[in-house]
Amino acid sequence: MLVVGDRAALDAFVAAAVDEMSEPVWLLGPSQHIPAERCGTFVVYDASRLDELQQRELAAVLSDDVSKLQVISLSEHHLWRRDGTPSLPADLYYRLNTICLEIELERFRAASDTGRLTIRAGR
Repeated sequence: MLVVGDRAALDAFVAAAVDEMSEPVWLLGPSQHIPAERCGTFVVYDASRLDELQQRELAAVLSDDVSKLQVISLSEHHLWRRDGTPSLPADLYYRLNTICLEIELERFRAASDTGRLTIRAGR
């Protein structure tokens, strides 16, 4: 899943969703090593800024057909270039962008405050 929004909206999303994430939860940012874990949840901040090594490590973890790993990619920008091509290798792009949510902090807060926001993970 890819979640796109400004940093405050992304932080609010993670805070609202963390209780529904499979453990262990790994918060990963730019230039951090991608663990070889095959279970739990990776929350990848700044997915549009993954370097080549991170891209290879993440692709390797996700290539395992029996992986029980959930990946939530967060970005302030969509994962494509101005010419419409993905900024990541195509296979990784489609794995990270299977579902794309665009969130705005004020709308997110309003839905959360009124009880109209429910985040649940399928288990």
